[in-house]
Amino acid sequence: ALSEALARKDSAQLEALLRGAGTSIAAGDARALRELPQLAAGGSDEQVTALFGRARALLAGSRAEGAGRELEALWRAALDMRGADLGDVLHLDLGEVRGLAYYTGVVFQLLADGPGEPIGSGGRYDGLLERFGLPMPAIGFALQLDAVAWARSAAGMVDAPPRRVLVAGDAAATLASALREGGLQVAVHSASDDITGYARAWGFTHIVRTDTTGCAVVGVDATPSQPLAAAQAAAKSVATRVDGGEPREVARRVLEVVRRGQP
Repeated sequence: ALSEALARKDSAQLEALLRGAGTSIAAGDARALRELPQLAAGGSDEQVTALFGRARALLAGSRAEGAGRELEALWRAALDMRGADLGDVLHLDLGEVRGLAYYTGVVFQLLADGPGEPIGSGGRYDGLLERFGLPMPAIGFALQLDAVAWARSAAGMVDAPPRRVLVAGDAAATLASALREGGLQVAVHSASDDITGYARAWGFTHIVRTDTTGCAVVGVDATPSQPLAAAQAAAKSVATRVDGGEPREVARRVLEVVRRGQP
């Protein structure tokens, strides 16, 4: 219950629990526990220096005294990193206790605008590998990919979709193989009137129609609001023609067209 109250930074519940515990918790430890939810700072070296001063006085003589010194040394090392300007983005919270049963040292979270939750977290867990017969110090972290994507979107960082090509026609298999060697995502489709609808539905960016004299490369309009018939007509009108030749040479020229974003 104490850990839950600390994790929520619920000072009222924490006070009630400490009063209920009576003398089972030493007076010094109880005083430190009451202060933990307020031991957070960041944004300026003066604030953090003052925070560590409070923490040293509060933790003196406790089992957490050494951990406090270690954390302060780590903080100073981070600020002194050559070429790094971390002062404005590093924040310290000595009352962060979530998941501490797993960790044996410093813990951290990575935050960004958008998700409202950490995009990554980690820490030191020296005792973990010992459980598997391989004792050694360890530290690690994990990224929450959904939260990272959300943060990137909030920052206006939008990745261009990968080029995906749908090939149809008599020489489709040969051309598709050559295009894959060039690094494109390629699938083969039987030539039909509905190839544009299929390409749009499955996220293809280009259609390549092969014939006896070469091939035509057309872009796929992925806008759902555009009628399929209009998309098909537009595709035919803006096709880029690639004349025939040796399959690898044709593939090279098709690659150039696709990578330029044409048509």
